[in-house]
Amino acid sequence: MKAFWLILIGLASFVIIQSCQTEEIFIDTIVNEPIDTTTPPVSFKDQIIPFFNESCNNSPCHRFGGIRPDLSEINAYQSLINGGLVDLENPQMSQIYQSLEFGNGRGGQMPPGAKIQKLNELILKWIQQGALNN
Repeated sequence: MKAFWLILIGLASFVIIQSCQTEEIFIDTIVNEPIDTTTPPVSFKDQIIPFFNESCNNSPCHRFGGIRPDLSEINAYQSLINGGLVDLENPQMSQIYQSLEFGNGRGGQMPPGAKIQKLNELILKWIQQGALNN
């Protein structure tokens, strides 16, 4: 009977260890996707700020005094960078990208739609390219 429990514990340990390794490989694959350096640089000022102005900070949501981050034109860059919302080492793990990708932030739901999807694509490329204030 003791041997049965030892075998059962051994098998359970093996399954747990294998599942952890599979998860690490999957995460590593997502995080270390190659960066496309052939596309032109994303301009924060000319491409991302107009999206913020149209979709994020013209309502009470992400403007000055609203829900974090402040995406008003004058504060957006500092809010993203200093607010810890951008992860240059793992762009797909950036909080700003994750919030847009999975449709929710701390304060509630992000509005769905093609504009938000396009913004998220730009945000990811911008972060992959170094998240410059350009």
